[in-house]
Amino acid sequence: MTHTDPAEVRGHETTPVSAHEDWTGIRAAGRAAKAMLPASTTTAQSALLEEILQELRLARATSTAAAARGKDLVNGILDCGVDAFDSNGQITRQYGVAIGSLVVYNPAVTPVTLQGAPAGSGAPFKGRGVQIVPALGYWTMPIGSHTWTAYGLAGNQLAFQVFTGLQAYGVAG
Repeated sequence: MTHTDPAEVRGHETTPVSAHEDWTGIRAAGRAAKAMLPASTTTAQSALLEEILQELRLARATSTAAAARGKDLVNGILDCGVDAFDSNGQITRQYGVAIGSLVVYNPAVTPVTLQGAPAGSGAPFKGRGVQIVPALGYWTMPIGSHTWTAYGLAGNQLAFQVFTGLQAYGVAG
């Protein structure tokens, strides 16, 4: 008479015959799993971080492209207007997609500092993504950020256009 184990009928592994076989199987499975792990956790973390960064870059590029095709955008313009510097001498705008470029006109008789980043405690004097727009000047700058900030004298005005793509460079005074 043949005995059929119900676990085999369901397609599962059968229970080991002895406790010794049970621990031997677990140890062997542990060694096999350990052999499949990367040489170090640093290597695994680096690989995971690189994959996450690739996905974020793709999402950012895709969101900008999708925004450019959006129903509310005309000619790839995210925003357009004139604003006055607040009491801290700042104008900041943030968007749900990456900015391709920012075009500004400074009608004031003092220069304005532009930065492709959120507002800080004061105008930066140098660095990546920082530009100076001369008095009565026009400037186009690529950004690649979701936020831009302008620094100038409180009460002065600044005209701006924000695009999802790049615009021609130029400055005129």
